[in-house]
Amino acid sequence: MWSELRAERVAGELAGLSARGLVTAELLCAVDALVDQVVPADASCWSTFDPATTMLTSAVGRNLDESGNDAVRFMELEYVTQAPGHYRGLLSAQTPLIVQDATSSPPASAGHAEVGEHLASMGIGQELRVVLRHRRAGWGGAGLMRRTGAAAFSDDEQRFLRLVAPPITAAVRASLVRSVVEPVQIDPERQGPAVVVVNGADVVEATPAAQRWLERLGAADRGHGSQPSVLSAVAVAAANGRTVAQRARTADGTWLVMRSAPLGDRRGIVTIDEAGPPDVVAILSAAIGLSSRETDVVVEVLRGSSTKEIAAALQVSTYTVQDHLKTVFQKAGVNSRRELIADVFFGIYAPRLGRPVGPDGFFADDV
Repeated sequence: MWSELRAERVAGELAGLSARGLVTAELLCAVDALVDQVVPADASCWSTFDPATTMLTSAVGRNLDESGNDAVRFMELEYVTQAPGHYRGLLSAQTPLIVQDATSSPPASAGHAEVGEHLASMGIGQELRVVLRHRRAGWGGAGLMRRTGAAAFSDDEQRFLRLVAPPITAAVRASLVRSVVEPVQIDPERQGPAVVVVNGADVVEATPAAQRWLERLGAADRGHGSQPSVLSAVAVAAANGRTVAQRARTADGTWLVMRSAPLGDRRGIVTIDEAGPPDVVAILSAAIGLSSRETDVVVEVLRGSSTKEIAAALQVSTYTVQDHLKTVFQKAGVNSRRELIADVFFGIYAPRLGRPVGPDGFFADDV
């Protein structure tokens, strides 16, 4: 039964999640538990996206069939056929939310029929989807599912999710800039490229380096199958003839770039590399909410430039640089350049300080 008092209490708790310092997987578990008190669901999946591609980077599932092909079919409907209700479409919709039924007579389109068949095969009668968006970029999304025969999602429940979507989005963005608990140690024995050969969404072969990255990526998921959700996303794209590149973050805070390409006959190849400064600065600056000029200042700070050097490079006054820095510090929740590097970009740069810089402008690994 709907309770306005309970909804207000849970909305307040969700609004406070940004300040709790949770890593992403813990945050999504907390969000799911709180939302379920107001909008109960028989199964759910909360995901984070790369805002540049709106593809999954991590996922936390509840009561999902982890051994079946449900996740693969979801990826196909989401990224290949782009069936009705796909997250990228919700980004530009007037409302960030959509409710889809497993059965409707007749289906509005062939795409609606495919979605309905997928839900019915899972024993789901209705799914409510909400995208977590900020400034026209998607940072995550959720699918709340009720079994066949259960009560439909009410207008009050839909209104509640529209209300809490912005603070949940803010909490997800904040979780992406958390410092890792401990410095990420560079593995001196790591040799060779990280390459995965896939058939559909299944791993056929993987180099030792790739296996290590996949283990660390999988630790960022909860209840979403035997392999990382981000690998399933890029693998399905490759199996269907698409070439994609997207960023993902391991559970210990390391940013990676995953690229996939088709090989034919539903086979594909996936490469995994540590993200360089352009990739990391871009996604973290967007997560913090920096303007393009503030991002330029951050890039110069990471290069070790002084205030005068930044002013000269950007052709502005030193006072303007100081104003930009003050705004950057406020948005990042730090008080100095040292804190900006150590706290916000810690997992990428701190473990490598003192290493030579490679030809790509990133720290070189030991040879």
